[in-house]
Amino acid sequence: MIMDNFITKTVWTNEASTKDIEDFRYVVNTVFGPFCTEEYFRVKYIDNIYGPSLLIIVYVDDKPVGANSLWRNDINGERAYYSAETSVIKGDNTAFVFVTMLKKLLEFCKQENVLLYTFPNSNSFPGFKKMRWHVKMYYKKWFLPGISSRKNLYSVEPQYAQWWMKFRKGIFRMKILGHYYLIKVKKEGVACVLGYADKQTALLFPKYEKMIWFFYRESETPSFYSKRLGAIPMVYTHAEEVRIPFMKRDAL
Repeated sequence: MIMDNFITKTVWTNEASTKDIEDFRYVVNTVFGPFCTEEYFRVKYIDNIYGPSLLIIVYVDDKPVGANSLWRNDINGERAYYSAETSVIKGDNTAFVFVTMLKKLLEFCKQENVLLYTFPNSNSFPGFKKMRWHVKMYYKKWFLPGISSRKNLYSVEPQYAQWWMKFRKGIFRMKILGHYYLIKVKKEGVACVLGYADKQTALLFPKYEKMIWFFYRESETPSFYSKRLGAIPMVYTHAEEVRIPFMKRDAL
């Protein structure tokens, strides 16, 4: 507690009360619109294949005004958390609430010695940089999926695809040169290649029947052309370099 009317609550999703969840969803839906439904929350946080996540809820005068989650989303077998649903209802204490939540994230990371990462939007990115999170950028790299390109892609974990990716919109399968790929269709004729998958995993997703004219993947290595197209920022708390599959991005 920082002041009499300001309280920060942290609770694990497997121990959260109905009120905790309702307060969390209220803040998120107030800031971003009504996307955090009961089903969305259940799939993402309760049915999580990796384990419970941590909710952070900030109250001013007993009213929920800030929300953030440490969404359990492991990377290559390593325990990891994604800072998700970062939301602050605008008011006199907006900046203070945001910084308080970031400090809670860092405290947790240090205590638990875990990887903590996120793909921030333009509003929150400056705040993460100010708190000295490590920054890397993802660039678009055009390429043709095929045998030679598989080494540049991640394999989509079957368990992850069954749990989370199958609930994401716009993800399809394609078979190219005898190999299955999962793609995110951005617009007609343009697709981001998320990774390759075994047949059983690929068949969880609908087949894309139309023609794709341009394929690209998200790359940590910029080119002359991709620099000019802009980049998607990612921030993380490990001091050393860490590779995070773009498919682990929440907002696919």
